[in-house]
Amino acid sequence: MKLTRAHIIIGLFLIASFGCIPQLRKADFGYKLERFFSADNSYFKYYTDYKKQFGNENNFVMLSFEHEKTVFDSLFLNEIQLITDQLVALPGLSRVLSPTHISRKIQLPIIGVKSIPLLHLDDRTTLLQDQTRIQENQSLYSNFFSSDSKSLLLYLIVSDTLNKTEKAGLLRTIKGVCESDQSTTIKHIHYAGQINTQHYYTQTLRNELVVFSAIALGLLLLFLYITYRRFKIVFFTILTLIIAVTFSLSIIIIALGELDFLMTLLPTILFVIGISVLIHLIEDYENHPEGIENGLTSLKKAQRLTFNTTFLSALTTAIGFFSLYFLPIQPVQNFGLFTGMGILITWLTSVLLFPALMRISTSKISSRKRGNWSKTLSLAFGTIRVKKRIIGFASLILLGLSLMGMTKLQVNSYFLDDLKPSSDLKKDLIHFETNYGGIRPFELGVTAIEGEIMDPSHILQLAEIQDYLDRTYHVSMSLSIITILKEMNVSIHGGNSAYSIIPTDKSELDNLLSAAKQFKLVEKSGFLINPNLKETRITGKIFDAGAIEIQQKNEEFKAFTEQFSPQLTFQLTGSAHLMDMANQNVTTYLLKGLIFGLILVTVVIGIALRSARIAFLSILPNLFPLLVIAGLMGWIGIDLKIGTALIFTVLYGIAVDDTIHFLVRYKIEQKIDGKSALKNTYLHVGKKLLITSFIISAGFLSFTLSEFSSTFYAGLLITMGLVIALLTDLIQLPLLLQSIDKNNKIG
Repeated sequence: MKLTRAHIIIGLFLIASFGCIPQLRKADFGYKLERFFSADNSYFKYYTDYKKQFGNENNFVMLSFEHEKTVFDSLFLNEIQLITDQLVALPGLSRVLSPTHISRKIQLPIIGVKSIPLLHLDDRTTLLQDQTRIQENQSLYSNFFSSDSKSLLLYLIVSDTLNKTEKAGLLRTIKGVCESDQSTTIKHIHYAGQINTQHYYTQTLRNELVVFSAIALGLLLLFLYITYRRFKIVFFTILTLIIAVTFSLSIIIIALGELDFLMTLLPTILFVIGISVLIHLIEDYENHPEGIENGLTSLKKAQRLTFNTTFLSALTTAIGFFSLYFLPIQPVQNFGLFTGMGILITWLTSVLLFPALMRISTSKISSRKRGNWSKTLSLAFGTIRVKKRIIGFASLILLGLSLMGMTKLQVNSYFLDDLKPSSDLKKDLIHFETNYGGIRPFELGVTAIEGEIMDPSHILQLAEIQDYLDRTYHVSMSLSIITILKEMNVSIHGGNSAYSIIPTDKSELDNLLSAAKQFKLVEKSGFLINPNLKETRITGKIFDAGAIEIQQKNEEFKAFTEQFSPQLTFQLTGSAHLMDMANQNVTTYLLKGLIFGLILVTVVIGIALRSARIAFLSILPNLFPLLVIAGLMGWIGIDLKIGTALIFTVLYGIAVDDTIHFLVRYKIEQKIDGKSALKNTYLHVGKKLLITSFIISAGFLSFTLSEFSSTFYAGLLITMGLVIALLTDLIQLPLLLQSIDKNNKIG
């Protein structure tokens, strides 16, 4: 490379990278459910219409206030009342449900309708009576009070008109109100709800993007310096990778506007993949015969030698990520598309910028002392020759165990399983899960095909449905037109809780529905029943039992509803239900993507190496690590879902890189010395594979520090898979090559 050309290349890359800085400053993080479904998905269409009618079921904040002894303490309840008064005044909240602000309307003879507070805060004797009465009404009690009476709940409905920034500001205000230093009896406050979870995810994703990138860079600095002992190489390598990642992130921000949890993995992936290209370039320079006498000539020839090989490996790695397109989930498709593009950008930056930086640094680059790599690799190669039968037998045993483990794999997911138990958010959510009957939203849409929802026959059917959901499905904090009618029935019977039922007697039911019409129940319950009286909802919370158990409950519920008149239709919906549906087909989509990637990569290898046999053989060493990791997941009980399904595509995309380098070098050595081609290949690429695999594995291992379990398992399993892939390429691949080419004997 001429000196002038080198300066031009460096100048262009630096100008472009500085131009990307304003884009990086715009980086934002988000998590939008609609991106997980196609616009023509019937279930998603129903959910979209459902939200338009009744609002977003996730637009809420739950607050749980703990007391040292019991919440039925007048001083504690007065503090809760003061907090509720301030929350009610906040403009971003459309409704605040608090036990201190609930009044029961009771119809009394002569007096008429009288409003009686649920809790008499200033009269201790009456407060004890209130406590007894509330505890007798289990549905009311469980909605606002924990089973041990040591905490109570406030339920805040957030306005649907707020954007993400406004919601974040509202959350800060809510916490400011609740965490006032004036409180003397509140032991602890727990938070739950979409805006709290979204805020936590956003902050954590932003932090992890920085942390993972910093750790990857730090590890690269350390390993590069230990390996090459030259600051110049280390600095130029890191600079090249930073510029490549800057380009890739800028493209994502321009195209998508924000980053999601998958995109936080991208910088580290690009760092560790990019280092492979650069190490192969550096090693080709180091090992070139002219490396000592003429550094520039050596660098130029090394660049040419590395160009084709690294392009082929980058292309096949990118294809592995592009195969994620077969998962019809937009965030996953975006991750695959932009990671694949980023890999190609990183390759191009590496083969152009790094040599240019080396070119202008000096006219002669001194070579370092070579270690004992050849001796070590020769010993390893000899061991393979002696132990090849043992290796084959051990591989078959490991494969058999892996296949057995794969039979134990199951597609399952939990609403809370992406959070580590040690995280503050997880602790808060477990508190609500334990004390208030669950944290996972439950949503059921009901449509009247004939007549109106408020028709007596429909109300009786809805009452049976509500009873089933409360008693058998175990929906807690349930709210529907039925729960309101039951409360109204209690009211018109003087507050007698024995009338918390839907009467089956026709005249009594007619009286109840007449009272509902008189008090304009429908108009006051727009969040539960549509004004056209054709649609209604049953909403609540359930335990996070896992998708498998919930699916079983859904099937039993569907069977239960089949006994009712077809004049009513029932549709389970909600964000949690839709995410379960997205996970259900993940295995099929994953298999399609992997098969596509395997076929396309095999074809590319076959064309590049002009050998169908070698191309077919390349499948085996890259499929083996996937089977082992899948078996391991089955044995230790890691469920298959969107987050863990990505592990296989990422692992395959990276693992194929080492195989490509081995096979390309093998074809070159065959032309030089056919009989010694295998051994010479082993000695030439063995060091590169060891160094790159070690650095890449260390980079992915940093993901185990993540707050999210999916990222944790991705780091752990990909690291283990890469180690297995390395051993496969250095142990099994030579034996496979020898089996198809009798001119090459091991040894």
